[in-house]
Amino acid sequence: MSRNYRVLPDGRIPLWVMLAVEDAAYAVTPWHRADRPMRLSVEDIADDCDISPVEVVGGEFTAIGDSTALHSFRLMHDPRL
Repeated sequence: MSRNYRVLPDGRIPLWVMLAVEDAAYAVTPWHRADRPMRLSVEDIADDCDISPVEVVGGEFTAIGDSTALHSFRLMHDPRL
């Protein structure tokens, strides 16, 4: 599946976590494709979104930051809202 993200109008960064190995989440972002994903912390994403770390893989999120670092993650399409 091809994912092509752009920075959102509010400045937040969309991302998709395609896989995780231990605490390393590998994500597609506006600057990182599936063949060169951004490496993020599974725990940071899970903590910010109040979800289990196992729920991070396959999830779509938004965050604040740039091509080198992201933080303040939010789960997109959160069924709890």
